[in-house]
Amino acid sequence: MIYEGKCDICEHGDNHWGHVLQKCKECSVLVHEACYGLEQSKGGKGGTKRLDWVCRACELKHLQPDGKRASRCVLCSVSGGVHAMHPIYDKEGPDGKQVMRPSGPAWAHTLCCVFLGSHRKTEGCVFACNKNGRYDGESDEGDTDEENDDEG
Repeated sequence: MIYEGKCDICEHGDNHWGHVLQKCKECSVLVHEACYGLEQSKGGKGGTKRLDWVCRACELKHLQPDGKRASRCVLCSVSGGVHAMHPIYDKEGPDGKQVMRPSGPAWAHTLCCVFLGSHRKTEGCVFACNKNGRYDGESDEGDTDEENDDEG
């Protein structure tokens, strides 16, 4: 199965350079696993589709004061539409807590985070990790089964 449409982050289609698009079952946002920080699936052309996948903004909408999916980015002026979003944390690492604003939890467009994190003057100021608490490029080598038992 190949999804029509483009990744909200890199604007490339499904299977671009082998990257698999996933579609949120609630809001229909499309993201490549690699672009959004998801564990990468294996499979043939188009990869393995997670038909029950829910993006972070939809997964955590119950934390929003209005109960709706986050759409306001704290890093830019765009506040509408359905875009890939990431929560903003107060510090790097597993001890980080989501920043709370008077209007509710702080969120940012994934693309805004990628842009800020890739500029030489602002690199390292935005932190993101995948659902397992791993950072892009962080090795799983040396992990034992005991360390991963409480992850799921």
